[in-house]
Amino acid sequence: GRLCVITPAGWMNAGEADFLRGRLAADLRLDELFLFGSHRLFAPLVTQAARRRVPTPTVESAILVATRAPAGPRHALRVVVLEDEAEAARALTGDPEARHPDRDVLLAEMARRIAGRPGRRNGINALRVRQSNLVADRPWPVKFGAADLPTRVVAHLDGCQSDETAPVENLNRQWKVFQGIQTGADAFTNRIRRRLNEDQIRELDRAGRTLGSPILELGPGAERLEPWASHPEVLVRSPEPRALLYGAVDDADYTHLIVCRSTPPDAVLEALAPWRTILSTRAEIARNTRRRWWEAAWPRDPEAMLRPKVIALYRTDRGRFGLDEEGSWQPSIKATLAVGREADAPVAYLCGLLNSELLDLWYAVRGKTPRDVWRNYEPKRMKEIPYRRPDGDPRADRVAELVRAIAANRRALLPHRVVFPALGAIVKDPWRETMPEPDVAALIAGMPDGETASLRIDPRLVVALGDPPGGRVVRDAPDRLTVRRGRAATGTIQGPEPVLDLVETMFPGAEDPFRILLPTRLDALGERLASRTDEVRRLLSEGRRLVEEVERLVCGLYEIPDAMTDEVVAHAVRRASRGAPMADVEPGAD
Repeated sequence: GRLCVITPAGWMNAGEADFLRGRLAADLRLDELFLFGSHRLFAPLVTQAARRRVPTPTVESAILVATRAPAGPRHALRVVVLEDEAEAARALTGDPEARHPDRDVLLAEMARRIAGRPGRRNGINALRVRQSNLVADRPWPVKFGAADLPTRVVAHLDGCQSDETAPVENLNRQWKVFQGIQTGADAFTNRIRRRLNEDQIRELDRAGRTLGSPILELGPGAERLEPWASHPEVLVRSPEPRALLYGAVDDADYTHLIVCRSTPPDAVLEALAPWRTILSTRAEIARNTRRRWWEAAWPRDPEAMLRPKVIALYRTDRGRFGLDEEGSWQPSIKATLAVGREADAPVAYLCGLLNSELLDLWYAVRGKTPRDVWRNYEPKRMKEIPYRRPDGDPRADRVAELVRAIAANRRALLPHRVVFPALGAIVKDPWRETMPEPDVAALIAGMPDGETASLRIDPRLVVALGDPPGGRVVRDAPDRLTVRRGRAATGTIQGPEPVLDLVETMFPGAEDPFRILLPTRLDALGERLASRTDEVRRLLSEGRRLVEEVERLVCGLYEIPDAMTDEVVAHAVRRASRGAPMADVEPGAD
């Protein structure tokens, strides 16, 4: 009766896995569970370099050991979780540069830890979970012990929701939560090509329709092209996942979805006609004779889409919610939306609650987390989020005010990404205030024409470059750079040491070294850099101050004790200090 199953861990908290969870807990005694996070469990057992080329899994791997026998009321499932692969690799190898442990060594260590005493050490957490506490209709809390902060947060918020006198209820009571528009055919992908027969593929090939071509999702600027310029009513603007920031949306980072909710004009039909084979074979269209081939698969309710809303990034390492108070965005299925059931719903206030570290800790336990720290903000689990009604509390008005201030702060940082490229990641999390490194070439490129000169004509330099002029530069004297290709010297650049310092920095990335721009006055460059640096540092510090004020207000609204509030803030700070967020990940595209 002993079973050992290697399985995706997603069923433990998937929205629609209630039946499976119920059957497993009812029919089996769950003995041991191994959770592997981002570890490439099935990567080839070859060199570390080859293992690194294996894609990171999108769903966490798990090994479940169970017995066909009833579980006693006090039976505890033993769990071991790989929480930090790099930390485990360093501990197991003794190599401070190690990032990926050997699979067999890791399995042996996890087997040893699961049989020993519970505790968190060297990137691995061993814990016990009573099987009687695994309820089928909610995600299983198999990654957190009773003393862990997320578990205590959940216990406190559960108490608030069960108290009929407390102003805390399921989010679904006051808000509609649903996914964005699903076209069913954003672009011509391999997934779509596989569902076509050979005749249909040949027809598309003859028409010159290639993989990757857009179908119902168009890039920025499409609104200026025909037939869309003449028929803007069939286009809706959707933010890209990376455009969603704390309370803000990056207006410059968007796509257009073609959403025809009534018979489109002839010019639009003509533009879509080459894709009719694909559009008519989409599952939602093919199985419903009343649907027309040019419709979006799930266009959603237009009235709801145009209302003020909170936009949730569907998959992320940390909940990130943008605010659309004007109703100008109609997001795609890459996002989940919350729209008030009543007019004048407090969307800015809700945005502050959802962006809080407190509710993110709750979602880590009760939400859908397919792997590691990833969260999937799907409607089913979002509807269960404990919503604290504002009920006229002045702290709620202050939260809304601060959310708008943080959104303005994030938007003010966006233009600085040209000079500070790492801001593209930092701006997503206002808890982060690490000052990024500047791109000096980009800063010089933004200077007025009269304040710069190209390498070719800069009077301070004596330039003698070969043909082609590129290569690598070697500083063989304070006032001379030598350009080399292989072992051969192909040119020299001579001049003042401070100017050559700039040239040495910019030369490796230059397509045409002669076109490298240099400031005519180095002090002017220094002043500009100091000014931009001071402004970015001020904005980052301001964002950090504002987000902590919001966090403490939100914790107060949920009556979190002061000591636990300090823990929640410290948790947010620790996460921010680990570095850039993971890349935003879209749900499976059509």
